[in-house]
Amino acid sequence: MSVDFGEPTLTGLVILLFAALLRFGSKLSDAVVYRLQVVRGRAVLHMPIVDHLPKGADVEELETIVGDLVRAQNWTRLSEVLTLLSHQPADATDGRRLYEVAMARAVASIRWAGGLAVVRDRLARYEEAAAVGDPQLEAIRARALTEAVRLAGAQPASIAARALRRSWAEDIGQLLGASRQRVSRVPALAEAAFHAGCALPGAEGRVPGRFQVWRDADACDPRSCIAYARWLRQHGTASAISAHLTVTHAAIRWFGTPAPFIETALALAGERPLNRVPGLDVGALLVRLADIADSQPGQVLANRVAAKALADGDELLARTVLSRHIRIIVTTEWPDADTVLALYWRATQGARPALPSRDLRDDPFVRGAV
Repeated sequence: MSVDFGEPTLTGLVILLFAALLRFGSKLSDAVVYRLQVVRGRAVLHMPIVDHLPKGADVEELETIVGDLVRAQNWTRLSEVLTLLSHQPADATDGRRLYEVAMARAVASIRWAGGLAVVRDRLARYEEAAAVGDPQLEAIRARALTEAVRLAGAQPASIAARALRRSWAEDIGQLLGASRQRVSRVPALAEAAFHAGCALPGAEGRVPGRFQVWRDADACDPRSCIAYARWLRQHGTASAISAHLTVTHAAIRWFGTPAPFIETALALAGERPLNRVPGLDVGALLVRLADIADSQPGQVLANRVAAKALADGDELLARTVLSRHIRIIVTTEWPDADTVLALYWRATQGARPALPSRDLRDDPFVRGAV
């Protein structure tokens, strides 16, 4: 037996229509407020807004020299340049050491390859160059293999990407086994061993020890702490994460800047909120951020921390960092320029948050000009 509930009453239809209008009106109101915050933020903005900070003259010149040598395959002269930089350590304007700037540029062709098949061909050049037995060229090949392993790991999961990553990690093992240099004394080799351990199945237990070797090979290079933080984010316990933060904070005296501590905290956070990273005192992080806010690396990190706080839903922390520590807005550290302009208005005028949802931000009205 069926039951006939009859046609919907006019009153019921009116109630449903009114509820739908209220819901749409609320979303539209948020969108209007958000767009007004963007427009007002742009109007009162009193600091530069750039896509990225310019390279220092020292970095640009060194990258040009190294890039030209790699293109010309003048490996002998490149080895001489790296040897000179390793014997006379000096800091670049972007916070890195000049030796690291040169090494990164020497293997940039791997990062810029555009595909794993191209990477395989370019690795052959580094292998051929290192075959002469020059220690610096061997270090460059190790660094190139490291970049290849990381690049393959960052690709969408596929059988081919996993196979190439494992193959290149095994190549690192063969390189280290044949080398006459001690891994513990050559940072590039120690770094390669660490990343090979991260890539090879069943080698997870060796990663903490390989991190220690890499860190000991060059205690002043913070990249080991940051790389290990990324690994701990996925594999580490809460106590291991907290201990790593403590170690990195203590190493500030070796680094000469608190920037690596802040980068490590961000790496450990990943998708989780900063205030949920085990052992992290956000107040202490802000103190360290204030110490470097006037430097170029400090400005990049200040933008990154504020953007992370906003993504976490911590409006107060985002406003605090923006109003106290940011001197230049770097849009590449934010989801888009509108996000930071709206936050700037709220931070300087005390306006209420009116951030639309992710799908609403894609609406043409929200994205367009008022």
